[in-house]
Amino acid sequence: SARALEAHELALLFDPQTSGGLLAALPPDAAAGCVEALRGEGHAAALIGEIVSADGAEVEIRCEGSFGPG
Repeated sequence: SARALEAHELALLFDPQTSGGLLAALPPDAAAGCVEALRGEGHAAALIGEIVSADGAEVEIRCEGSFGPG
């Protein structure tokens, strides 16, 4: 269930260098719910890719689409 964020949690949503967005990596089964919750609170959010493999220091990330409103 939804709850109000604490000040320290809100601070994590903003990059103080750019006042821009946040890129987060979540488990696949949690990502869609997170996007839905963020949008429900009026934030722009989108799934933009996935980690397709990770082997030691090498990580492959597939990005699709673009980030934008709704």
